[in-house]
Amino acid sequence: MATFGIHAMVLVSDWDNVLAERAIRAVADIGYDVIEIPLFDPIRVDLKRTRELLERHSVTPTVSLGLTAETDISSDDVAVSRAGALRL
Repeated sequence: MATFGIHAMVLVSDWDNVLAERAIRAVADIGYDVIEIPLFDPIRVDLKRTRELLERHSVTPTVSLGLTAETDISSDDVAVSRAGALRL
């Protein structure tokens, strides 16, 4: 059976406990199986709360993390690519 997902940014503008609940509940209500969670600042994501919400609503997560020009792992500049590897 095919699974369908949506990026959280289609539904919310950031990821905190309030917006996580809104996004995950909406994904489940719409009927999607997967939500892609943007990790703009991975340190501030409440993983325990996010996991509880995902389990409650039977939604599977994926995550994404965008890199900046200063953390581009494909850069020829070793310092920049190293910074990207550290970020990831």
